[in-house]
Amino acid sequence: GSYTGRAHSQEWRAVGVDASGGKFTGDSRLRRIGWGRVLFDQDSRAIGTIFGPVPGKQTINRGELTAAINAFRLQGPLHLITDSLYVVRRYRHGAQWRHMFNTDFWRVFWEALSERTHPFTLD
Repeated sequence: GSYTGRAHSQEWRAVGVDASGGKFTGDSRLRRIGWGRVLFDQDSRAIGTIFGPVPGKQTINRGELTAAINAFRLQGPLHLITDSLYVVRRYRHGAQWRHMFNTDFWRVFWEALSERTHPFTLD
């Protein structure tokens, strides 16, 4: 599908992020999580991708966080698109929220977000 939101101006960048465990998602012994980021142009065409493995414990939530953290490194106003309720809900609670799991990744998430000098939105 195409994205038709506020990122469709010269100044905003729309970025989709996701994570997957591949065919072994259901088996924690074999699961290897990967994350990905897709940058879209003003016509909702993918113009750049980057992806990689998740370090440490292999969970989808850690993959979703890794993808978001990677997107924060982009310059300029950013509109982050994710299907992760885990990330969206905890982001909306704010940095003061006591994260019970993945505290190491949440610390990096909030640090990376605080270092941004441009506006940021999340859907």
